[in-house]
Amino acid sequence: MYYVFGIIYPLFRSSRIARGKECEESKLKILKYWVVFCIIQLCFYYMEWMLAYFDIGNLAITLIFFSLVVFDFALAEIVY
Repeated sequence: MYYVFGIIYPLFRSSRIARGKECEESKLKILKYWVVFCIIQLCFYYMEWMLAYFDIGNLAITLIFFSLVVFDFALAEIVY
């Protein structure tokens, strides 16, 4: 489920920005999102054993990515 909020929707927005259908400010927002996304994915990759120990499942990961995307990537900018 986190693929929808974490990858598919941001890819859709990235393609719209690349085609010039959105303003130039959105380029920085989406770039910051992808940087934060990669950092989170690396943390999940290297700390998978710890997350499995605490039983943090896909729902928690989905909520993290949903919170980064909601309100036009505003939280991703704050985290960045």
